[in-house]
Amino acid sequence: MRPLDQLVHPPAAVEQLRAGPLGAVLDTFVSDLQARGHAESSIRRYVREAARIARWMGHEGRSVGTLDESALGELLAADAVAGRSPVQSAHHLRPAFRRLLATLRGKGLAVSKVVSTMSPVETWVSDFLEHAVKCRGVSAATGDQHGRYVREFLCARFPSGPVDVTAIQAHDVIAIVVALAERGHARAAKCAATALRAFLRFLVLRGLVADQLVAAVPTLVHRADGLPRHLTSDQLCRLLASFDRSPIGRRDYAIALCCARLGLRAGEVVGLRLQDLAWRDGTLRIATGKSRRAVTLPVPMDVGRAVAQYIRHGRPPTSDRHVFVTHLVPAGRELTRRAVSAAIRRAFGRAGINAMSKGTHALRHTLATAMVLHGSSLKEVADVLRHRSLDTTVIYAKVDLPALRSVAMPWPEVG
Repeated sequence: MRPLDQLVHPPAAVEQLRAGPLGAVLDTFVSDLQARGHAESSIRRYVREAARIARWMGHEGRSVGTLDESALGELLAADAVAGRSPVQSAHHLRPAFRRLLATLRGKGLAVSKVVSTMSPVETWVSDFLEHAVKCRGVSAATGDQHGRYVREFLCARFPSGPVDVTAIQAHDVIAIVVALAERGHARAAKCAATALRAFLRFLVLRGLVADQLVAAVPTLVHRADGLPRHLTSDQLCRLLASFDRSPIGRRDYAIALCCARLGLRAGEVVGLRLQDLAWRDGTLRIATGKSRRAVTLPVPMDVGRAVAQYIRHGRPPTSDRHVFVTHLVPAGRELTRRAVSAAIRRAFGRAGINAMSKGTHALRHTLATAMVLHGSSLKEVADVLRHRSLDTTVIYAKVDLPALRSVAMPWPEVG
């Protein structure tokens, strides 16, 4: 029995689908979805959307060879004319259309994806990010952040027409930073200033602007107030106890332990590969995103046990070498930093912990705070957290109250 016959009933409906414009590829379409691990209910929904696409093609006289990304917009526009909500119409149609295009292109029946010409702004952003990664060694996450602020600046400065970077003036770069600061976004303003400063240095190297323009970017200082935002030992126990032992639960529990016991950042968790685990030595090798140096850390027993349990009893079959991978369709892909952060935030909610900081960095702060309270020096904390500068670690001196009391100056008596 062919794949489509197993899903669609009665047989007359199958014959009607096979007689339509997509009839020759629907069995392959279903097979592709099954190979990707989609549930049967999901495949049925995709087939219904494919039937909807076929009806539109027949009404418009469209052939398979004319389908591309622009055809989806035309179909949604036709739905809008027919009175359907564009949002509801696109909810299931968009992913089905993309998967159908992938199947058609795999069989050579649809035109290849058209690579759109980059706008002048995107061209400058792309050139800048290529320089930042290759010449300055910035991480992908930092590059994305810098690109976002540079793109916003160029779009605001050159809303229409060509981008003439030689026309950028000091007040242009000051305005965007000041606007963010005045809206109360101190951290965003500082990030924007850093990104613009890097972009202007890039333009200086190209000989397009003067050195003085770099100095015009405002220097902002954003200091966190109060103590580092960490969890108490009771809160940490509740957080770790909130994970179930489903495959995804095993994965997220191992991730939480990596952050809480080893102080891994979200990006370091994402980049962890199977070959980085030395089981006989009980060590873990990570390539830190900021210093670009490989660091070997000892793996505590509970961390090693949790990672091993996930790999043996939770991790889906995949050729991907990353330790932590996706479980939803398509399963077995590398996780994103956002997925790691979301997993930790969900654990905070399940544990009923109402903390100001609910991401992976809260677990990092918890580790550092516990080390200081148990007598570790700031240098030892800096080594574990892989800080490039001890100045970054000084914030944890605030939690060592006995040591602070010993160096406090006596309060002068008033005679």
